[in-house]
Amino acid sequence: MYFFLVLLFAAVALPLNAQDEGEDDNYRPPFVDKLVVGGNLGIQFGNFTFLDLSPMVGYKVLERVHLGVGGTYRYYRERDPQSSSTLRANIMGGSVWGRGFLFPNLFAHVEYEGLRMEVIGGTRRRGILMNYALVGGGYTQQFGQRLSTMVTFLFPVYSRSTIPNYSIYRIPVIRFGFMFEFGGINR
Repeated sequence: MYFFLVLLFAAVALPLNAQDEGEDDNYRPPFVDKLVVGGNLGIQFGNFTFLDLSPMVGYKVLERVHLGVGGTYRYYRERDPQSSSTLRANIMGGSVWGRGFLFPNLFAHVEYEGLRMEVIGGTRRRGILMNYALVGGGYTQQFGQRLSTMVTFLFPVYSRSTIPNYSIYRIPVIRFGFMFEFGGINR
């Protein structure tokens, strides 16, 4: 499985490297100009409450290839109006990811994510560990020289949980987020 993910990312990254060969070999931009920060944010209130904070930071290995890490915190609360019971869950974890831009606004994305979910229902608490390998792509829209928004569609190609056949993801996983590139967007 890991071999498949590495092969997929290499297939995206190698053709993009060939596009950068005409540049001046002596110029090396400052480290901060190669940093990318951003993430996803989601919120919903009502009988079903949801909060998602998922920051990420990355590095431009090449202008069109970004590698990075991310963190995740998600909070769920669901109230049953008929029985007045409440189910709550806190999900925390991290990920490593790679993104290769095939065209200025279209990218391929691979990610490995490890999560821990603590479910609280009544007086019971239960911890669940989950790991996912996600593969997909997305679209980004630039706003100015450094800021862009993005939508990403991911498919879990590998999942493992301490509860057999349990997953928090439905297919496809759709994420909305933003990205800030310190050195500007030059795709």
